Amino acid sequence: MKGMSVCLNLFVVVTMILPIVSASFEPEPAYDGPWHTYAISKKGTARYYTSLELDDNGYPHVIYYDSTKHRLKYTRWLGNGWKDETVDSTPGAGTVNSFAMDRNYTPHMSYFDRRNECLKYAKRIHNRWFIETIDTFESLNGEVSIALDSRGFPHISYYETYPRYDLKYAKWNGIDWEIEIVDADREVGMYSSIAIDQDDNPNIAYYDQFDEELKYAKWNGTAWEIEVVDPATHSGMWPSLAFDSKGYPHISYHKGAIDILKYAKWTGSRWETQVVDKWGRVGWMSSLAIDSHDRPRIAYHDFDPNFDLRYAQWTGSMWEIQTVLYEGEVGFWVSLDLDKNDQPHISHATGLSIPGDLLYTTTVRLVPPFKRAGPIPPRSENPGWISNGIGEGDIPEVHDGDDFLAVHGSSVQTSCSDPSKLVGQPVNFWTREKSVALLPVRRI
Repeated sequence: MKGMSVCLNLFVVVTMILPIVSASFEPEPAYDGPWHTYAISKKGTARYYTSLELDDNGYPHVIYYDSTKHRLKYTRWLGNGWKDETVDSTPGAGTVNSFAMDRNYTPHMSYFDRRNECLKYAKRIHNRWFIETIDTFESLNGEVSIALDSRGFPHISYYETYPRYDLKYAKWNGIDWEIEIVDADREVGMYSSIAIDQDDNPNIAYYDQFDEELKYAKWNGTAWEIEVVDPATHSGMWPSLAFDSKGYPHISYHKGAIDILKYAKWTGSRWETQVVDKWGRVGWMSSLAIDSHDRPRIAYHDFDPNFDLRYAQWTGSMWEIQTVLYEGEVGFWVSLDLDKNDQPHISHATGLSIPGDLLYTTTVRLVPPFKRAGPIPPRSENPGWISNGIGEGDIPEVHDGDDFLAVHGSSVQTSCSDPSKLVGQPVNFWTREKSVALLPVRRI
């Protein structure tokens, strides 16, 4: 471990003040159901990282990398539409990013600038973006994570690739940035997540890619205390760290090779780990939040061939898992936050191989795009609900007042013989018994 040094002796600080250029647009429903999903960017503008925070009204604020214009952007819900802003127009800025808001709901962002090979920080002050360079590298890779202490000062964990391959940490002391190496044990820190504890000290969960294990670093006021949380091989990629009301840390993370989602929590005396989800290639890009009952909630991606967005919550005795979306390639670059009522809000992107949409999925409706018909009634009680799919030239029977056509099974979009009755895209949600597809329809 190496001692702390003031960053001004290590690199040049570059500050930019950018005026805010923004645009407002109405919410565009992408899918609807028990989970409501909205497209909040135009097609092909969000390929890479998204990060979400909620304000006191429960309104989402999201940052993302615009892969069309190659810049970092910020969008927020105003109550009747989205307002979109460019944060940093430097080409390649924001391909990896992290987001936090202080008590005044001022946005703070840390991110990589790939053109200039540096770590940057942005803060919105008086309707202008204040941007500065924190650290410079010979090569960039890995993740970056930001958290704010009680004074609103930012703390950032990140990975320096070549030539050091170390986990690094930067903090703002009110005057300057201070930088130090947290762990220099061979190759460590490619994936990290930082959180501030009740004593205002930084804690970092991270992946040791040399030993292929999940590690945890805690600042005790004078030094970093480092321990192994999960020594199982390939454990620790995409960690997400959060504290409960007791100040105990919880971590969600991915175990490679067998592609499962795992979870670790501190009991007060030791770490306990468990498997959350092992069905599919799951646990990629996980994001964790702790609810008001100190129970973990996790949003994450189920990779190839499913490309799903999944959500897991601990009920107190078991993990309840839902496939939130599975139409197309969804659930990339997941970011989760909970509102005051413990309702989940998730930002994510579609597509990995090609640019896709920036999506926002929640159980809270923004603007009702469709009237919901409510729970699916038993098939025997409602002949307007088709039970075995639509096919063989049948025109679906839809009654006045029915807003959805439920199809139990697959091949729902292409098998309808009268596509004029269908509006929008299929809507999918998960019940404990089966997967159900819903199609919004016009009344006839």
